[in-house]
Amino acid sequence: MQTIWSFLKFGESNTPKGVYQIIATLQLLYYWTQTTYRPWFEANALALTPEQKAALDPSGPTLTLLEGSAVDRNRDESIW
Repeated sequence: MQTIWSFLKFGESNTPKGVYQIIATLQLLYYWTQTTYRPWFEANALALTPEQKAALDPSGPTLTLLEGSAVDRNRDESIW
């Protein structure tokens, strides 16, 4: 049997570091959904043609990161 859902604690809202961890994790989740999941979903679940896909979002995914955020994990390993 394959596990498709599990619990993962990734930050606490009662400390500044914990809040930063939550924000950084949400940024990573957003980035993954736009770069990995969304293309798969559009191609497989929606079966969109390239023209339909371009009409949905012609500019592609955008992401604004906080300085030293989760995408740059090597910069500050202490948050993980």
